[in-house]
This record gives sequence, C-alpha cells and structure tokens, in this order.
Amino acid sequence: MTAFFSWLIVLLFVAPPRPVIILPRDVLTSMGWMWQVHNWGWETGDEREFLGCLRGRIEGDSAWVESWSVADHLRQLRRAVGGECRTHRAFLGTWHVHPYDADTVAYEFKTRRLSLDDLATLAGDSALRIVIAVWDFDSLDAAMKLSDGRIIHPVDVVIQ
Repeated sequence: MTAFFSWLIVLLFVAPPRPVIILPRDVLTSMGWMWQVHNWGWETGDEREFLGCLRGRIEGDSAWVESWSVADHLRQLRRAVGGECRTHRAFLGTWHVHPYDADTVAYEFKTRRLSLDDLATLAGDSALRIVIAVWDFDSLDAAMKLSDGRIIHPVDVVIQ
C-alpha cells in the first residue's frame, strides 16, 4: 500500500499539468452558429468552410480563449479556407468549420477531426498556438503547440 501512495503523491504533486484549452460556452455557441450558417446547402455542394481568429492568452501550457473574430482576407472554398489572423489583437490561434460531407449515396457524415493539413499548419506557423475544428454546436477537435514546440493532439478542451 505504501508504493501506491508514493505513486499517488508523484502524480499529484510532481507530474506536470496536462495542457488544456479553456473555451467559454458563449464562444463555443457562436462557433456552432457559424458552422450552421456555413453548412447550409451541404447536399447541393454550396457549403463553405469558415475561418475565425481566436483571441486570448497563454498561461504555462494552457490556452484561455476569450473571443474570436473573422479572419482578414477570408478565402472560402468547399473543402479549404484561408485568411489572415496575425494582425488581430491577442492572437492565439484559429478555428474553422468542417461542413458535412456526403458518401456515394448522398448520406451525410461529419469530418470529426482536424486534418493532417490543419496539424501541419499548426506545426509550421510560429505565431499559431491552437487550432480548433467545429462541426456542430457541441462537437470539436483541438490541437495545441506547447512552448517547446511539441504538438498535442487531441488536447483537452474545457467549456466554461
């Protein structure tokens, strides 16, 4: 039993905290609304991805999202999006929508993860600390670049 308590003490007091993204519920709700707007018409191929700029702060290896704004020079395509966020106050990262897709018999499905391109963008951009993909009001995937350059995916997201 002594060994168990020793390990518990190590885990509680010595182990580094896990990286986390803190996301306010109203921010997540507004992201869900943008997903809804940009997913409209998915069955006809009219949906477009959307890019938002996350604003907030980093404390240690935790990111606190405070708000978001629309990317400058937004370029929306059906399966890709581009824009500029570096000029936005307190720039922390980006978020974008993943619209519905359809299989060969037109049955809709959601892309429930960040793509390899999303993760490569995070790794290659020194100013970018977090990336989030949203595909509904309550569905998201997130990655975070730590201060030492390591990418954590998926990273825990706490909704407050």
